[in-house]
Amino acid sequence: LDIYFVNGAASVPETGPPNQLYRNEGNGKFREVTSESGAGDTGFGVAVAAADIDADGDIDLFLANNGPDVLLINQGDGTFRRGGAEYGIADTNMAGGAAFGDYDRDGLPELYVSNYVDVAEFVEGGRGGPFCKWKGMTVGCGPRGLTGDPDRFYRNVGGRFEEASDEVGITLSDASYGLGILFVDLTADGLPDIYVANDSLANFFYVNEGDGTFSEEGLMRGVAYSGDGLEQAGMGVDAADVDGDGDYDLVVSNFSHDHTSLYLNRGEGFFTDVSYPSGIGKSTYFPLTWGARFLDLDSDGAVDLFLVNGHIY
Repeated sequence: LDIYFVNGAASVPETGPPNQLYRNEGNGKFREVTSESGAGDTGFGVAVAAADIDADGDIDLFLANNGPDVLLINQGDGTFRRGGAEYGIADTNMAGGAAFGDYDRDGLPELYVSNYVDVAEFVEGGRGGPFCKWKGMTVGCGPRGLTGDPDRFYRNVGGRFEEASDEVGITLSDASYGLGILFVDLTADGLPDIYVANDSLANFFYVNEGDGTFSEEGLMRGVAYSGDGLEQAGMGVDAADVDGDGDYDLVVSNFSHDHTSLYLNRGEGFFTDVSYPSGIGKSTYFPLTWGARFLDLDSDGAVDLFLVNGHIY
């Protein structure tokens, strides 16, 4: 496996250092090949998603930016060709995350892009956001009061994309602040569903109906709010079979002074919040946790949880 790092910038709409691609040399070492591969991008990077979008056997990359998003088309010789509008990707919003999934099982992956807020509110001449006091400091109050940008669902048609959000039922995201995304089968029916972690608002769980549409069912399935019915500030998200019962469980990382949430799947995509009984709730209350990843770190066959913490102040 190779490694691709996304880089940001000091502020929107400035450019930053290029993203970095490290090629696995197969001997336990990596070599930085950004320039020779053409994989660098200096936009304000937020996330990267990887999939073979054109079914040619090579992994392509989608770069979600605060600004114009970018496709990097794998040429099969270790290099990438930059794409965008000609592939149906022309979004210039403030992206929060991206994920591929083959929702119609035709062998071509679709793309879901979460968007955060109207980028014009963060650049010179924009409306600006409200300010609050936090531990004696003047800081942004968070996304509430700012204009949310709708998420985007792109259907893959022969290796090109068509924006189809309304058509497939992705219609509730206009006022949301989307960040982390999962595009996996959470209901164990063989169809990939979509889960979106939203900042300061209820999270979305779009259930794949198998007829080309989704139904948002986060509340009824127990993953829109915390176990005590509160909105959280979702950031990172991942899924794995934590309890060994054969279906995906969920973890959602949140802002500081709120715990990371662990939801156990009770079957067919109905969940119970077990954050505190599991021990995760108490130990994760104070940090701002940007990212979460399930993996077996000690090779004992049990799923472990790695959390990435930071802050914005």
